Amino acid sequence: MIWTINLMYLILWTSLSGAIVSVIWFAIGRLLEKAGFLHITYTLLKVAILFWFVPITYGMLLLRTQIMDGFHLSFSPDLFITPGILWTATVFCIVWFAGVVIGIAQYVMQRVKMSKMMRHAVSCPKEVDQQFTQMCMAEGKYARRVRVRQSYQIEIPRVTGIIHSTVMLPMKIYSVGERNVIFKHELTHVKHHDILFRNLTRLLCIVHFMNPFAWWFNRQMRKWSEYACDYEICRHNYKLKVYYQIILDMAEKSINAQISGVQLLENESELRERMEHVMKCYKKKNKSKLVAGILVSCITLLSGSSVYAVSAASISANEQWRNATVVETEEVGSQKIDIEEATELIEMTETSRARNIEVSVGEVQVLSARSGLSSFNWNVRANKEVNSPGFHATSSQSIKVVGMASPDTKYVKVGIIEPDGKRRYISAKGDFAHTFKLTKNGSYRVYAENKNGSSVNVAGAYQVVD
Repeated sequence: MIWTINLMYLILWTSLSGAIVSVIWFAIGRLLEKAGFLHITYTLLKVAILFWFVPITYGMLLLRTQIMDGFHLSFSPDLFITPGILWTATVFCIVWFAGVVIGIAQYVMQRVKMSKMMRHAVSCPKEVDQQFTQMCMAEGKYARRVRVRQSYQIEIPRVTGIIHSTVMLPMKIYSVGERNVIFKHELTHVKHHDILFRNLTRLLCIVHFMNPFAWWFNRQMRKWSEYACDYEICRHNYKLKVYYQIILDMAEKSINAQISGVQLLENESELRERMEHVMKCYKKKNKSKLVAGILVSCITLLSGSSVYAVSAASISANEQWRNATVVETEEVGSQKIDIEEATELIEMTETSRARNIEVSVGEVQVLSARSGLSSFNWNVRANKEVNSPGFHATSSQSIKVVGMASPDTKYVKVGIIEPDGKRRYISAKGDFAHTFKLTKNGSYRVYAENKNGSSVNVAGAYQVVD
């Protein structure tokens, strides 16, 4: 059950880091765009993808745990585990896995549809193929592996393929000038590796489907890839008005198709939005590299400091939570009882044979050597008892035990074994939590005993507190 908590925190912290950096990019990007640095804005957007996939915040939590606790082998950050967290993490993982499976299935269906379209594509007329080949030779090395095909299944030009790119043309007649615009546009997308980044953002939406910022980021990537493409073409090849007039003329003849890829034409509103963004930057005459450098430094500094601040805040919250020693209630079965009124049962020392209980030592994972927090996940078979390894505690301390027994219809004994062999326990089912106040110095063990006719899983954590 512990792995569900690790996965939940991994996804949540990474999703939060990505969202923070995306908001910072949006703010700084507006300034870069107004200064005429559209291409730099798009480049920074590509860099921001890293924060959605690399668990920087979670890694900082792990690094802090390793440094503070002596570099012990522990995957979990220094987080206090409660039955509520275990239940929440389990539900989160179920929902997350279901969403990821659905997203992957949809993506695979799109790829299958695209592959089917590619298999049915046909060669272009000789004059079209020659024109495309000449342009690829002029563009340079990156364009020489790109090919051109025609298909009955599309209505607008597009480029597909990450490694082996293909420019797809509908079965329509285009003029030489229109083909020049189409080929230049799609080859620029290949040059910018836009297909790769659009697939990465699609994967981002699959992994972080519960985060609305992920879907917003995906839309920004699609829009800005077109802005950057138009901007580069208009700077080096076409006058702005001529370029967009050709696109508008072709748009009048086409409708939007539902096959994924990077496409030239969009609906009228999106096309006019492209024109407005590109014109703002295109008209900037005096572009200061110093201004661009300052703004890029700002987004880098703000992104790093924001992620660090989130990590520090989470560390502080976890520290306060973990060091809390007051437990208001305990759960025994479905009944909540005040700790002070809880009936704690005591069992004097008995031999294993006399008690007819098979005893074994269960595995325990140290989550925090500094705080004494350890977790366990025991499958306790019928008429069997599982003990933790011994650990030292004093009479001035207490042992806090929390966890969950499943199935939640069966009672188990969960408690501690004192240095003299005396057993103190609670009889619990489902979620449980209890703090055992100690009266002796010496070696203690946590144990779970199952007297049912079938196995019971007991998972949780224990901690020695002052």
